Amino acid sequence: MRARNDPGFINFLMRIGNGTERANEKDEIEISNPMLIPYTTLEQSIEDLITYIKLINRIPGQEVVYISDDRAKHLIDEGDYVDYLNNLEPKGLPQHRLVLKKNCPVILLRNINPVEGQFKGNHVWIPRIPLEPSPSDNKYLIPFVRRQFPLRLCFAMTINKEQGQTLDCVGLYLRYPVFSHGQLYVALSRAKTGENVKVLIISPILTDLGTKYTTNVVYNEVLIKASLN
Repeated sequence: MRARNDPGFINFLMRIGNGTERANEKDEIEISNPMLIPYTTLEQSIEDLITYIKLINRIPGQEVVYISDDRAKHLIDEGDYVDYLNNLEPKGLPQHRLVLKKNCPVILLRNINPVEGQFKGNHVWIPRIPLEPSPSDNKYLIPFVRRQFPLRLCFAMTINKEQGQTLDCVGLYLRYPVFSHGQLYVALSRAKTGENVKVLIISPILTDLGTKYTTNVVYNEVLIKASLN
């Protein structure tokens, strides 16, 4: 048990693990307010969850900041719009202010060698390249090009991938309820204390609303079989 110094959190995890945590009429359990990320809008709430984790600050070493060159495509007096363009964060594009550290995990946003394929796990040279928002992302009134390294920090993983790990803090994004035995327990029990866990739950029915209730899947037959072994 990782949470040895937080008895209340330990008891909560034990009830989650054995399926005895009190549930409502929909068979959903309540996540307490200290763990919840308050819901405002979907984008803002996710940003709050990411900001809480602040994983880049936990990696040793000095930060290196890379600033993009953002230019409007069709405006002659494009200098008037530089600050506006710098603040845009379209899907699939790197940030204007890209903060990296040596050995930090990143995801490559573009296949820079489509002929030979991917280079997962290899040392590669990545240049700054010009990037544009997707044509389907038409909420940006000014078409623009961002010249930046095609990278983003990548700290997220699935619940199954985090099994067996101990983490300093956990940010759990439940866009949909868990669906297999013990998943919620695995996700919540990666941290050492309850104050190091934050949960954002989206209502599966009213997808534009947050909620403090979620499903906990526990099969008694699995627990009985495990106890016999």
